[in-house]
Amino acid sequence: MISPTLIALSACNELDIPDASASKQAYHHKVETVTLSAQDGYHVERKFAGTIRSKQSAKLMFEVSGRVDQILAFEGNKVEQGQTLATLDQELLNIELSQLTAQLSQVQAQQVLNEANLNRINALIEQGYTSDQSRDELLAEQQVLNASQRQIQANIDAKNYQLNRTAITAPFAGTINKRLINKGELVSPQVMAFELQQGDQNELKVGVPQDLARNIENQTEHQLLINEQIITVDNVSANSDISPFSRTVQLRFLLPDDIRVYNNQLGYLDYKEYIKADGFWVPLSAITDGVRGVWNVYTLEPTEQAKLYTLQTHTVEILYVNKDGAFIRSSLNDDTKIVKNGLQRLVAGQIVRVENEASSVTAP
Repeated sequence: MISPTLIALSACNELDIPDASASKQAYHHKVETVTLSAQDGYHVERKFAGTIRSKQSAKLMFEVSGRVDQILAFEGNKVEQGQTLATLDQELLNIELSQLTAQLSQVQAQQVLNEANLNRINALIEQGYTSDQSRDELLAEQQVLNASQRQIQANIDAKNYQLNRTAITAPFAGTINKRLINKGELVSPQVMAFELQQGDQNELKVGVPQDLARNIENQTEHQLLINEQIITVDNVSANSDISPFSRTVQLRFLLPDDIRVYNNQLGYLDYKEYIKADGFWVPLSAITDGVRGVWNVYTLEPTEQAKLYTLQTHTVEILYVNKDGAFIRSSLNDDTKIVKNGLQRLVAGQIVRVENEASSVTAP
């Protein structure tokens, strides 16, 4: 009679013994793939540094010499067009103007006397009591007096001009960057008093290579990087000469008035140059280094079993790399499947399993 204990052990052994055929099943590493999509070129991202400058800045000076009487604007002040910034003392100019006015009155009195003498001489000549010589002398004197009157009047006009130029006014609205005079100082027209920078119409000046200048000019929109912000502008003007120092062409981009910038601040031009070349965009993770400095990708060749592929290496030439991918040149055909990542765990000739196929790779 068979013991119940032996029957129980026999039943347990039948349930716990695994299938020997299942343990012998081959393991195939799973890979993720992408499909190549042929491209006829790629964009190279370039960034050119430039300087922000005010479209207008002026060094202001007095037009006449004198002593500074008032200073009405200081560094950092915002001023409006026509606003008075400083004035000179006018006392000496007013005294000189009074002297000229007195000289003019004297000449005018002499002209009145000369005119009266001419009238008397003409009456005597008609009566035959004097000669023509006396009239000629008075006529010559009249011409001298008229010339003296014009000269004094011109001096008066010049003195009034100087009086009107004893004040410096702002030629445009802006900010006072420098003040170089003080009250009570004697100044001359050669001494700079203020440096005024226009408050709006700032522009970014960027030097670019000669071969790119025309292409950038022909663009309808331009991307600028200022204060870590992307600004799109639609205007550009170029100098007609090349810088003798950097051998570049200077481009000027007018900035919007609502952007707060400072004179001499750095700004950047983001430019994408399109280069024609046949090739493919691939992820950086799909490229591995080969022998003697070459670069390789893994392609997949189908096997007799579904979803199983054999890996093969193909040498590629890297034409351009950015943070999103690489543009390569290769003899591979369009729609070829390559391994996307994990290449450090793969070798040529290895059989791998593909479950999910990624879409085609285009320009990033």
